Amino acid sequence: MNTQAFSDDPHRYDDILNLPHHVSTSRPRMDRAKRAAQFMPFKAMSGYDREISESDRETQAFLELNDDARDELDQTLLRIRGLLTRGLYPKVSISYFLPDSKKEGGSYRTETGQVEKIRDFERQILLSGQSIPLDQVVKISFQGQV
Repeated sequence: MNTQAFSDDPHRYDDILNLPHHVSTSRPRMDRAKRAAQFMPFKAMSGYDREISESDRETQAFLELNDDARDELDQTLLRIRGLLTRGLYPKVSISYFLPDSKKEGGSYRTETGQVEKIRDFERQILLSGQSIPLDQVVKISFQGQV
């Protein structure tokens, strides 16, 4: 068969050109949105963009405190314990490391509020209703007069 001659024939569809449009009697007509969705591009690798953006997200490493910084933090915690035993709830800013739940590292955060309690057994400090792990705390600063 000569495919070149067939594809160049300007009258190759004349026999079906004026036929009526077929309407199915067994299936309901599909609405335009569903028909258009059939021809929409799809992502063969769903979730790939999310994974790429997650791998691009940077985290920080946890830096261990040196002996001087650790001693200063211990003195500040001792002072806070003394205030709490006297019924005083000091307002402080606590800088701490928050480990990332999805990858290695994390981020440093600073929260300000009133110290409500120090939970020695759980190694946590309760700051305005938020529990902060003492092992992740890097600095505590008093706010206002103590």
